[in-house]
Amino acid sequence: MKKRRKAEKGMIAVDFLFAFTMVMGFTMLAFSLSLTLTAIEVAQYIGYASARAGMAGHQNPASQSQLMQTKYDQLKNQSPLAPLMNNGWFVMLDPTPGPRLSSAFVASFASTAADQANSRYGGFNAVFRSVVLDFQIPLFGSTNPERQGARGFSTNINAFLGVEPNATECYSFQIQRYQKFLQLGGGAYSQVPLINNAYTGLWDNGC
Repeated sequence: MKKRRKAEKGMIAVDFLFAFTMVMGFTMLAFSLSLTLTAIEVAQYIGYASARAGMAGHQNPASQSQLMQTKYDQLKNQSPLAPLMNNGWFVMLDPTPGPRLSSAFVASFASTAADQANSRYGGFNAVFRSVVLDFQIPLFGSTNPERQGARGFSTNINAFLGVEPNATECYSFQIQRYQKFLQLGGGAYSQVPLINNAYTGLWDNGC
């Protein structure tokens, strides 16, 4: 008696659909990853340019932070780079400019309390989120199965620059130095008469 064969019609179509879905899914993943790496480079440029705008000695820390924020807003929202950061695929969040990095931010990098209290760096930091990397691949599932909260993958964008003194700090330093001079020699210099308090602190945005 001839053995009856099971029907195998359509198996090649199933294999094709499975392979096609897998190839297209990995193609989308490779494209998203490449685009994300490009966007990260742009975000790093925005962070560095923002930090540099405020680090050269200005009037006071508040004005330095404002200059950084202004530069960040300009690059992110008004420059040729704006479409890349405002299309919904990539997001920059929580910008924190400042001539002194925040204590909470420094604490995440410093190893000791002394490092945190003696920070020699300032600059700019923000959160970069890639939404385009978070998507569903049919038959395989999500690229981010453990998602909690907003879509996307996040990382920090940091620009560290050496702290430069601002005009207010320089002027205060020179006044303090003058007071120290008066105390030299047991206060002997304090007896030298000054004509109409003629001493004037001079500064040139640097100490």
